[in-house]
Amino acid sequence: PQRALGYNRFKVHAHLFENKYFEALDLLDEMLKNVDESSTSKESVIGNTANIYWNKLMIQSHNQQKKEALNSFKNWKKYRKIDLDAINSEDFQQRRVDGFNASNYATEAWIYVLFGDYDKATALLDKHYNIAKNWQSVGALDGYNGLYGMVYVMQGNPEKALEYFNDRITPNNNIYYSYFKALALKAVDRTDEANG
Repeated sequence: PQRALGYNRFKVHAHLFENKYFEALDLLDEMLKNVDESSTSKESVIGNTANIYWNKLMIQSHNQQKKEALNSFKNWKKYRKIDLDAINSEDFQQRRVDGFNASNYATEAWIYVLFGDYDKATALLDKHYNIAKNWQSVGALDGYNGLYGMVYVMQGNPEKALEYFNDRITPNNNIYYSYFKALALKAVDRTDEANG
């Protein structure tokens, strides 16, 4: 059963590479129906269900299926929260809660960026920043900077976007945000850097 789940994940990604988004969503729905049988434990049911909803929200957001994407986001958060609540250590728990909340804010902001609701996106990014700024990690603000850069690219302000697309936003570090960085660089006639 666990092998079937892994195999179906590969099939979902194969559908995406072939631009068969609705086939991928159908397969994810089928995986959701069978997640109990294809998981090895109660914990893996929760994790696998969260993963399925993550994939659904990613596809639905890119397909401009706002209502469906927000519903998948809600379910993704729900199953991640169940997993989060299973941890007992207070110190570790607080770090997990902070990570959980910051990830939720960033993901919801990303959804709103794709739907052109930049006010909601930036309000969520500010909440994300208030958590992530305290993390002792070089890449703690990569998501924040990448998403804010995306906001400004989508609003037609490439100069402002480049203020957020710092040296950490590279194809080796984050291919997704690097694409938007390249768009901003091309828009300000820095084509050589964009192609590099």
